[in-house]
Amino acid sequence: MVGVYDLIIIGGGPGGYVCAIRAAQLGLKTALIEKRKGFGGTCINVGCIPSKALLDSSHKYKETLHDLQDHGIRTGKVTLDLKKMMARKDQVVHKLVEGLNFLMKKNKIDCFYGTGSLESVQEGGVSVLVTGAKKQKITGKNCVLAVGSETIQLSGIEPDGEQIITSDDAIGLSSIPQSMIIIGGGVIGLEMGSVWSRLGTKITIIEQLPSILLAMDKPLRDLSLNIFKQQGLEFLLGNKVVEVSKKAKKVEVKVQGEDGSIKKLEAEKLLVAVGRKPYIENLGVEKVGLKISSTRGRIEVDPSTLATNLPNVYAIGDVIEGAMLAHRAEEEGIMIAERLA
Repeated sequence: MVGVYDLIIIGGGPGGYVCAIRAAQLGLKTALIEKRKGFGGTCINVGCIPSKALLDSSHKYKETLHDLQDHGIRTGKVTLDLKKMMARKDQVVHKLVEGLNFLMKKNKIDCFYGTGSLESVQEGGVSVLVTGAKKQKITGKNCVLAVGSETIQLSGIEPDGEQIITSDDAIGLSSIPQSMIIIGGGVIGLEMGSVWSRLGTKITIIEQLPSILLAMDKPLRDLSLNIFKQQGLEFLLGNKVVEVSKKAKKVEVKVQGEDGSIKKLEAEKLLVAVGRKPYIENLGVEKVGLKISSTRGRIEVDPSTLATNLPNVYAIGDVIEGAMLAHRAEEEGIMIAERLA
């Protein structure tokens, strides 16, 4: 791990690790920086992969409990081992992370574990500080910012990991809650609502907008809403959360309807799932003068090249404007690697 790299990538999620692999395949000396202990980013560690693993398991449980008898399949008494279900989910994640570690070694990518921040940017190259078990500085001709996103927190509703939780917490609960209120009728809230509803939790979803999944076409939204209702999820659409208070074993949520009326709800858990925002903390934005959008807090890039306002610095994935989707970040990473090569 010496000398000047052709490419330094900050962030080992789907965009970052795919960009690193493609760059290395094309002969570029590549360094990849990741703050977690393993690669894969949000998607593999606490997002797409663990949530789909739980959706799969919970679907099998619900089908065995309620639907198999319609096919003439008698199963006897059905019980749930939540600990084993969670262990399977963790094993799915572990296998993928181990696979990525193997790919890093296979492609001779230098891996640094810690937080990467921009130290200096000049025409000739980029200097990056890695703060982990020890501090070290590395330099490269080019740099890709693939730092991803984090969950949005609502003011006055700080997660505690117990009563008020985020999606990171919701994929690892050790017991099945009797009830759960979910703020947010987007993909994340609906996925978690589906999982825990199938396992026996009473789910109520509060959405400030008049419908769920507003990025989708109306016929798909309407169909989805009917399917979720058939699964037992309850919806309060066009309702705004105005107050949250914790009690001994419950969370009380006050919501305001479109007509101004106030309703009180109580549940064992409150899941805040109102979306994600770019993670630019500790990136050295002010230090190097990286341009950030004033409206949405994302890194500004040229849409055709994904170049930032800084020479030889690019940005991809959740941290720039566009859909926060893993496959989009991957394609952007490949594009930059191939152009640099």
